[in-house]
Amino acid sequence: MKKLIFLAVVAFGVYLLWGNVKTKQEDGHVNFSVDKSGVEQKIQSTGSKISGEAKSVEKKFEK
Repeated sequence: MKKLIFLAVVAFGVYLLWGNVKTKQEDGHVNFSVDKSGVEQKIQSTGSKISGEAKSVEKKFEK
């Protein structure tokens, strides 16, 4: 069970970073940067999707 939770956390982290990581090579060094606003937007959109789905499921159980 712990492995499944760990895998879910890692997968969500990869999902958030996907497309928001930029690499730049200077003087033989590779620099990574993360677009924080892009990650925040993904978090907000994912949170609103989950919230909407939770409300939908809650209404189904109330009936």
